[in-house]
This record gives sequence, structure tokens and C-alpha cells, in this order.
Amino acid sequence: MAGLHPTGVLVEILNEDGTMARLPQLKVIAEHFDLKLISIKDLVAYRMQRERLIKESNRLKLPELEGFEMITFEEENEHLVHIALKYGQWESNENVLVRVHSSNNAKDVLYNLTHESKFSFNDTISAIKNDGKGVLLMMRKKEDENSMKEAIKRLTEKLQSTEHELEESDQAAHVQRELGIGAQILYELGVRKIKLLTNSPRRRHSLNFHLYLYLEHIFLPIHSLLLSCKTE
Repeated sequence: MAGLHPTGVLVEILNEDGTMARLPQLKVIAEHFDLKLISIKDLVAYRMQRERLIKESNRLKLPELEGFEMITFEEENEHLVHIALKYGQWESNENVLVRVHSSNNAKDVLYNLTHESKFSFNDTISAIKNDGKGVLLMMRKKEDENSMKEAIKRLTEKLQSTEHELEESDQAAHVQRELGIGAQILYELGVRKIKLLTNSPRRRHSLNFHLYLYLEHIFLPIHSLLLSCKTE
């Protein structure tokens, strides 16, 4: 990607106490020895800005949702199909209301069984219509035969403990990848500035290096039927 000969050395740099050096320590070392340094974040941003990993696969109007258009995008590598519900038109300098829902069968089924789903389709559609324009982006996750088993295991542990909410496993790498794919889809839809519609204020993953500028976060209360459940 840098136009150099494709060779390199993979090493792990240690601090004086034997622990692995993290980015802050690596920056100090790079400055001391006059070395060039990039982060994984920089690498992801570079690839997302220059490589298209998705392609539009279908587009159709939805009579049941007046004014909405369904546009599907397929990933080039994983062949997952993601769905965007687009409402209204906008210019590149306009702020667009965006709601992103990360979906898999195991999570959706079990969260609804325990009335802990933080995603309300109707509330999201209403918020977008009231704003005059926006996108509901439904991102699919790749699942295997163990996904449901793991979800049921977490549900069992939750029911046997005093914790109210289901805990999700840490999937930082997947989150970064999903952010990149989602950013490319929004870019293809002409979105450059977004207002993020969310009901999880603590989960604010920045997309600045994925081509976007977050202008604000708009809190979307959980559906009234779920008010008896604990919210974040």
C-alpha cells in the first residue's frame, strides 16, 4: 500500500519491566529513533477510504413504509447482505439522522424473549420520519452453529445470577470491521455528516477515521413496553 518493496519484520517491543509496549510507549520510541509509526486505526482508515468492500445488490420502494426505500448491500469477502432503509433526500453538507442495528439471530431472539431488546423498529422509523430524512442501517453478523449455543449459555447464566442484562462477549475486532463496512454503506448513500440515533449512550464508537463526522448523539428511549426493564 505504501508503494515499497513488500518485506518487513514482525517483532514485539517490550517495556523495561518486560510488559508489552503499547501505542503511547511506541510513540516515544519512534520519536527517539526517528522511526515512522502508524496505528491499526490508521491502517483501517486508509483501507476503508481507498478500498470498496461492499456493492449494492438491490433497491426497491416499500409500500408498507411510505417514503422509505430498501437498499441492500453485499460484502465482497463475507457475502453478508446488509439492509439500509433510506428516507428522504439530502446534500453532502446536510446532517443525516442514522440508526445502526447490529443483528444476529441468536441475540435478537434471546433479547426479545427476556424483553431486553434495545432496538425498537417502530420508534426508529418514527424518529427518522419526524426528522425528515435518515437511514436505518441493519448490519448482519456472520454466525456459525455455536452462536445460538453461546447465546443460550449466556441467557442461562443471566437467569441464574442477579445481573439483569445479558452480557455480550468482547468483539473489538469485529466492531472495528463492522464500523468500517457500515461507514462504506453510508458513504454510498451520500451521507457525510451524521446524527447518531442511539439508546446506548455509553456505546459511542467514533467513526471519524471511517470518513464521518459525528455531530451529535440523539437518545432514543426504549419502547414503552420495555420500560419495566433496566436501561443503561
